[in-house]
Amino acid sequence: MAMSCVAEKNDTRNNNNPIVTTISLGGGVGLDNRYTFRLVRDLVDDIVLLSEEEIADGIRHAYWQEQEVIEGSGAVGIGALLAGKAAVEGPAVVLLTGRNIDMELHHRLVSGGAAGR
Repeated sequence: MAMSCVAEKNDTRNNNNPIVTTISLGGGVGLDNRYTFRLVRDLVDDIVLLSEEEIADGIRHAYWQEQEVIEGSGAVGIGALLAGKAAVEGPAVVLLTGRNIDMELHHRLVSGGAAGR
């Protein structure tokens, strides 16, 4: 999920949508972000929206299967694959980026707790 706000690819509005609260803090970019919105609009072919629980599943998988501590925005690729929302054929690469996660939140998630705050 590149942005927490849902927008059509050709939407050119700059309407100051609020930033959405999410465990994917790096994904919580509003439409008024003058750099990210334009880059996504111009360069991204598809946007996959994940639930908070699907992002949490990515965090859990990274921890238990890959022995990596990663933040929510770094776990969206794994979450999309686990949820079947990213169709791939053959080998795939998922970049794991960022470890900026509150460790109490991380502990709760990897211990099986719900993603909701």
